[in-house]
Amino acid sequence: MFGCLLFFCLATTVQGKKAELFLKFDTDSETFELTQEGKNEISKLPSPIQVIAFLGDARAGKSTALNTIIHILSGSDQSHIEEIFPTGNTIVSVTHGVWIHTIHPQNEGEGSFILLEVQGIKVGEDVSVYYLSLFAALISSDVNVFVRERFDNNNLHFLFLMSRLRDLVFPNVHVESFAPLGVVIRDALRAPDGHTIEDFVRDFIVEPTFEKNLQKERETIAKYFQKDQISVSQFPHVADREVLRDAGKLSGSDYGLAMEFLAAKFKEVPVKTSSTGLPLDGKALVKQAEGVTESINKNSWLKFGNLYEVMENSNCKRIREKVIKDIFSLTADEVEHKIDGALNALKEKGISESEINTAREDLQEIVKVKRKEEEVKQKIQNAVDKLVKTEIKIKEIYETFQKILAEKDKEFAKEKEAEENTKKKVNHLEQLCEEKRRSIQSLQKEQSDSKVN
Repeated sequence: MFGCLLFFCLATTVQGKKAELFLKFDTDSETFELTQEGKNEISKLPSPIQVIAFLGDARAGKSTALNTIIHILSGSDQSHIEEIFPTGNTIVSVTHGVWIHTIHPQNEGEGSFILLEVQGIKVGEDVSVYYLSLFAALISSDVNVFVRERFDNNNLHFLFLMSRLRDLVFPNVHVESFAPLGVVIRDALRAPDGHTIEDFVRDFIVEPTFEKNLQKERETIAKYFQKDQISVSQFPHVADREVLRDAGKLSGSDYGLAMEFLAAKFKEVPVKTSSTGLPLDGKALVKQAEGVTESINKNSWLKFGNLYEVMENSNCKRIREKVIKDIFSLTADEVEHKIDGALNALKEKGISESEINTAREDLQEIVKVKRKEEEVKQKIQNAVDKLVKTEIKIKEIYETFQKILAEKDKEFAKEKEAEENTKKKVNHLEQLCEEKRRSIQSLQKEQSDSKVN
């Protein structure tokens, strides 16, 4: 099976070329910096480019997995797995910052790969590590979170913080700018009865009803990572490092089979595109990376403060906005009547005094605006009522006029009928008179004739 993936070799890599540091955190200036070497390496790539990010737990096997996947994707004929990304065999993390390795297309029109490895997350880690992961998520077309044994609350909190940072630093960036999420579990524990590992992990990450706590966290994560688009993969720990030195042993091992599955999956990830949907080339991707880095550095008030304090303030703001939203549909008098109760509710939730004062000002401003709106609405209603009354009066006058016209028409019809009747009577009398006249003339003639005889 290992050999059957070699037909995927539409790209080549230079043997011995190591990964480049791409993004680092300068502790002196407290800023993130892109390396010129990393930018030069990416700028050479034509479009399309598939950008795949590996992040998550420290010491979860990301570097070893990356080196194996590069061996498969590049179609290397070497007998061992090159250490493109540095690995270690102690509990001390080797990777710091964001590192890249590029796989150039072999033929014109074929795509390129950029593989990103992000410094691993450890409990209590400096906030800068979360920004490294956020950076990788925003410039990638596929995000893979590596975890050990199971996806737990620490991993969920990592996704939540990354999602919240995205909200705070990039509020105007469209949700679709977040790449699809993959979860890769090393030495996965068995899922509870009745569940597959895949369904259990997806529910754990984005299903608000999964458990009573962390519901808000899951709702926030679900804004950026859709449940049906979350992939879940597994791979075993490499107990025998010899398999990495022998491609033949690797091809028949459980680890090799798991890496083949991941390599095949990565062949299908979407290419990196602009906001308009056009595939990016290396130069455009570097510009995007520069823009993301600049945006992160500009938010210095957020970046190096206490992350949990920032999150708490954000939570206060969310609760304040919800209280305001709940009473926003009320009238000005009703809002004014509920201000004290709403502020007391915020106090009971432990909201800071400054947030409560802000809420008071917001509510008072809402009352003013609503009063003006209600006054305008009342004036409009009065004008409408007056117009309706005028229309009713006009209608009544019109109907009265129509009745008068109808009566006049009836009277006119009667008069005309009487006139016609009178004419008929006159004509009849005239006919009678004519008949009488003729009768008299006839009698007179007879009388005259009798005298002559």
